[in-house]
Amino acid sequence: MTVWRVLLARVRALFLRQRVEDDFGDEIQAHLDLLTSEHVRRGLSPGEARAAARRDFGGVAITQERARDQRGFQWLDTFARDIRYAIRMLGKTPGFTLASVSTLALGIGATTAIFSVAHAALLRPLPYPGWTDLRTVRTTFTDGRVTSGLVGPLEMSRLKDPQMPIARAAMSLRLDVTLLRDGLAPLALAAAGVDEHFFPLFGLPLQIGPGFTPDQFVSNAAAPVVVLSHHLWASVFGYDPHVVGKTIRLVEQDLRIVGVASREMDVPRGIDLWLNLHLNPQSTDHSYDGYLRVRPGTSPELLASSMATVATRLGRDYPGPEGNRAFIVQPLVETLVGDLRPILFIVLSATALPLVLACVNVTNLLLARSTRRTREIAIRAAVGANRRRIVTQLLVESIVLAGAGTLAVGPRAGPVE
Repeated sequence: MTVWRVLLARVRALFLRQRVEDDFGDEIQAHLDLLTSEHVRRGLSPGEARAAARRDFGGVAITQERARDQRGFQWLDTFARDIRYAIRMLGKTPGFTLASVSTLALGIGATTAIFSVAHAALLRPLPYPGWTDLRTVRTTFTDGRVTSGLVGPLEMSRLKDPQMPIARAAMSLRLDVTLLRDGLAPLALAAAGVDEHFFPLFGLPLQIGPGFTPDQFVSNAAAPVVVLSHHLWASVFGYDPHVVGKTIRLVEQDLRIVGVASREMDVPRGIDLWLNLHLNPQSTDHSYDGYLRVRPGTSPELLASSMATVATRLGRDYPGPEGNRAFIVQPLVETLVGDLRPILFIVLSATALPLVLACVNVTNLLLARSTRRTREIAIRAAVGANRRRIVTQLLVESIVLAGAGTLAVGPRAGPVE
């Protein structure tokens, strides 16, 4: 219980400093008044009694200082005093302070920008649930002929076999469409026609709206509908919460909006909207991007073996040039980063270079400034400051400079819509 009382007293002294000081001052004065009264009863004059009372009590200032050390957090008080002193000293040299803060701000800002790019591409997990199980699938001719690498509905339908170590398989078809707007110039957009498994495969909930339903993929006669990307919803529709159910006009056809994708949804890259696409499962048209979600725990060897078996069966069932294909499967993250990975690793390794250069420049400024502070440091040492105390004060000044440089960078800008 005593420990908690001491801690409570220290916290009270920290936040109610003046009130505690006043209470302690009143307590000291009460002791002095009692001692003065006692000396007056012994025959001393009031002046002599007050002087004797102070001698008996001891040094008032020393007692107050010891009490502050006992009831407060001495290290925190010392740190606060050092910060105030550092701010005053930096304020006396505005040219040095401005140059140092600006240099640090440039170094911190450049380092943050470089790291943000590398982190987004290399270190940050993809925003899709179970992203490590996501794959892209492409095809290639086994005889070395050149191919687009795209897949066809027939192949993807075989990959949906329950015996395969694949939980879901989906396709998308890239399209170019033109949005018509009343009173405004037409807007060219990148679209993707997708099958009913596409959004469930990536697992991201829509921002608003129900999205596609299975009946919208049953036949070519199904009503054309569209899911907007988050950035298109923001830029063209101004975050309209009632956009679901409205119709957008394309040169090709009118489409009813059934949802808005989440901000993180970006597959395929740079798509503005997704359309429902009816696919013939027996079609051999190789025009589609293929995506897989493998079952958790599936080894690369098992997946490769299963894909090779499907390719062999397709070649047997559909002999001829078009059946002579093999599958190429890659993790989705590898496909998104692609050939940029070595470059990004180099960029990431050089992330700290701008900050190191900024720190070196500020160090040079501090060394140049230290020659002008020799007299100040000598006086502080002469009046009793030890080496540790002087070094601590100089470190606090460096911390204040670093904090000011960090604040000068400002808040990081949000994502561009």
